[in-house]
This record gives sequence, structure tokens and C-alpha cells, in this order.
Amino acid sequence: MKSLIWMGPLTLSVLVGCGGGGGGSSSSSAPVTPAAASTTAETPSSTSPEPAAVAAEAEIETEASAVTVIETEIETSAQEEISDENENEIEVVAATEQTESTEAVDITNLQVEPDFNFTNEQSVQVQVAYPIASQSSYYLNLCSEWKDQAQTQLNYGSCMWRGFMGSEQLSMAMNVPAHQQQIIAELWEIQNGSYTVMRQSYDISSSTISFNF
Repeated sequence: MKSLIWMGPLTLSVLVGCGGGGGGSSSSSAPVTPAAASTTAETPSSTSPEPAAVAAEAEIETEASAVTVIETEIETSAQEEISDENENEIEVVAATEQTESTEAVDITNLQVEPDFNFTNEQSVQVQVAYPIASQSSYYLNLCSEWKDQAQTQLNYGSCMWRGFMGSEQLSMAMNVPAHQQQIIAELWEIQNGSYTVMRQSYDISSSTISFNF
């Protein structure tokens, strides 16, 4: 029993020695050259946008889309309002036509003046007088409306007669609208490149109107 116990350590030492020898024999193999480390560096792409630029572009596109949506809504609302107004006008016209067609007018007690001829015009005799000088020229406007409330300018679009006045007396018959209330005479005296403007107005209260400048 003692010999077996003593031989145990020896056997272990021999095994350890063999293991060491095995390690020595493996060192005689050909050396392995390690692969050279790669020195290639990745170059960042020059075309890649910066994050801030990408964010700004996205924000601009978002705002443009919002503006487009708002403009579309405004146009749609305007078209709807126009459509509603047209419908309302059609309804009003239809209601008016219906009312007019259903209302009856009693003309039993209707009285008409003997000289009323159912015309929308009235005849007026206009007379203009001015002492004409031989060295001057005279231009006359006969109109119905002022251009301003201060009555300093004529509305030449309302003129019924325009032309030169070649004598001291001018008389003409004019047919004017029945609703017209006044006639305005504007006389221009032109001499040596300078001019003088005179104006008079009269209500149409009779069939003859006389302007004396």
C-alpha cells in the first residue's frame, strides 16, 4: 500500500515532464506572419447633406404644403360663397316673379294728367347768351351731372351737347330723360393760349331754360 502511494507523485511528475516536452517540440514549427493591418479609411461622401440642411428643407416643404392647403380652402370657400349668392339671387328672383305674377293692381281710381304721354323723355328749349369777343374762341358743354360734391368739375360722360359757340345767342331744343332734374352749362373762353371757364346750372322746372353768362 505504501509503494503505491509513493509512486503516485512520480507518475504525475513524469506526465508533467512529457507535457513540457510536447510544448518544446511545438515551438520548432514554422513561424506564422500576422496579416498586415488595413490602413484604408472611409472617406465621407461630399454630397451627403448636413442634418441641419435636411431639417430646413423638410420644414420649407411642410410650410409650402400648408400654404397650398390654405389657398385651396380659400378658393373653395370663395366658390361656395359665389354659388350660395347665385342660389340666393335665383331664389329672390323666383320669389319676386311669383309675387308679381300673383299680385293684382286695381286701376279703377288711377288718375293721369291730361298732358302725360307715357314717354320717358322730356323736351327742353335751351338758350345760351354771352357777349362774344372777336379775338376769342368759345366752347360750350351742356351736361347733367357734377363730378364732385363741391360742384367744381363736370362729369363729361353726362354731356348731352358739346361744341363751339360762334354767336352771342345760341338756342336749341333737347330731349332729356324724364328723371333728369338739371342742366349744367360750362362755357370755355379761349384767348392767346389762356382760358377762362364759367359754369351755371338750372333745375328743369319749365320747358325753357336760359343761361346768361
